[in-house]
Amino acid sequence: VDRAGVPDDVVGRDPSNVEESFARVRVRSAVEGMGMSDALQSSFMRHAKDVRERIDRQLGEMERNACVYVTPLGYVVVNMAPLQEHPAVGVMLLRRVLSWVRGGVELVKATDDALLHAIESVERGQQHSSVIGGCLISPPMAEGTWVRVSREHNARTDEPMLLTAEQPVWDGRFRATIA
Repeated sequence: VDRAGVPDDVVGRDPSNVEESFARVRVRSAVEGMGMSDALQSSFMRHAKDVRERIDRQLGEMERNACVYVTPLGYVVVNMAPLQEHPAVGVMLLRRVLSWVRGGVELVKATDDALLHAIESVERGQQHSSVIGGCLISPPMAEGTWVRVSREHNARTDEPMLLTAEQPVWDGRFRATIA
């Protein structure tokens, strides 16, 4: 049997190629279940990669076009209005923002529902904070759609410490320099 153009002996060399916790394995299994030919499966997988790249470009454009402002103090201000227009893309953008605030640490997929709820709460005008993945999403500022995403105090990775040339980064996000 051929898996999207990859022979079983190649798939079998790496245990992660059959581990269902990986998205690529679940997608490959779903595509195989559709009864497509090997060539059609390969084409489908290439198309899925193209779609993902387009979504990444759209996220980058949203970040640059006044939707996200990263402050030098380590928090991020996000305009939730564009995220409300396309909630699935909004969830992906908030995942990126929370990852930045967390010092580059990715979120688990289980947080997607909480991120969607945060977007919907702002849309409904609710004035409450959300704590998701060690980040605090504050209520909208001045009855608008801008929220602040900051690190939850108890979620820091390190206590403040004397930083050295060998260890110039604190909390996975702040680089110390001596002027």
